[in-house]
Parts: sequence; C-alpha cells; structure tokens
Amino acid sequence: MKCPACGNVLTLMVAGDVTVNVCERGCGGMWFDRFELEKMDEPKESAGEALLNIERNEQVRVDRDRRRSCPKCEDTIMMRHFFSPKKQVEVDECPSCAGFWLDAGELATIRSQFDSDEERKKAADEYFSEVFGAQLEEMRAESQESSRRPGGSPRCSGSSARATTSPASSAGARSEGGAVGCGWSVFAGALVFVCRKDGTP
Repeated sequence: MKCPACGNVLTLMVAGDVTVNVCERGCGGMWFDRFELEKMDEPKESAGEALLNIERNEQVRVDRDRRRSCPKCEDTIMMRHFFSPKKQVEVDECPSCAGFWLDAGELATIRSQFDSDEERKKAADEYFSEVFGAQLEEMRAESQESSRRPGGSPRCSGSSARATTSPASSAGARSEGGAVGCGWSVFAGALVFVCRKDGTP
C-alpha cells in the first residue's frame, strides 16, 4: 500500500488493538480503515498516543491541493471535509471503503478538540441547529400547512432540496474528482449524508 500524499510505501504500526498503515520516514501521514479512527480520536484513548510522533522526512513536501486516491481502493478519489464543527482539520475520506487518511499532525489536533463523545455530539448538534435550524422550521411549517388542506400532502419545495445537499458544503466537503458525488460520512461522531460537487469551497 502506497501513501496517497507522497507515494512512499506505507508500513504497519500497532496501536492498541488496531494496526495502522503509516508513512514512516516519508510525509508522516497515516491510514485508518473503517471504524479505526474513532478508537483514537479522543485524548482519553491512550492507544492513539503511539501515533503522535511518526518519524518523517522533513524534505518531503505534500501538495494539499492535489487529488488523492484511496490507498486501499486505488481507483477511488477521496473526499476532503472537515472532521468536526470546529473546522480545524480537513481529512480525506474514501467514499467506497469509508477509510480515513490523516496528514502529519492532524491526529494530534483531532485528539485535542473534544474530551468525550458527549462533548463531540453536543458540538455537532449545535452546529447543525445553527446552520439548518431555519430551513427545518420552514419545512415543518409547510408540512403543517399542507396537512390542514383537504387531501393535502407536504410539498417538495426548494428549501427541502437545499436541506438535502447543504450539509456537505457547510461542513466543508469538497470534490476531488470533478463530478457530483453523495454518500454517508462520519461527521463529529455522527453518520451524515454528504454531497460533493466540483468548485465547492
């Protein structure tokens, strides 16, 4: 398996009960298979400490704007999005196998953001309430209005369409493949449906 950031051959490193692929003596990044990152993304999870000081080559430069292929699926372009509502770290996630690629230093930042799952979930709830609260209220009002009409049914309005696609752009998802793509993604510890489109900031 090769590093999607610098092309170096990844090596295996055991951290607790998880075996992670790391770019040792390369760019210092690391690959987590599905569900592995959540075992190390909080400071109380001591297994993650073993991955905080991966030996790297300071001469290696990583192009953050370059499209990255999943090191496991190879022909699949990864999505890039913010890991949490704090918008401090952008991670690369494979829409096919749901694995995560982190660049050097990103795991340490992620581990410093929240002390617990409860704190992470609260931050996510507050974020989505702030961003989509008005749209949800509008949809709820339309539903109530249509239910009062004889034979009425909720209408499909522009606001409902926006509510379906907005989480990706607001959360920071960005297309790396030049085409529209949607799928389920882990965001702040919760499962959300994200869409990506070329040119999304």
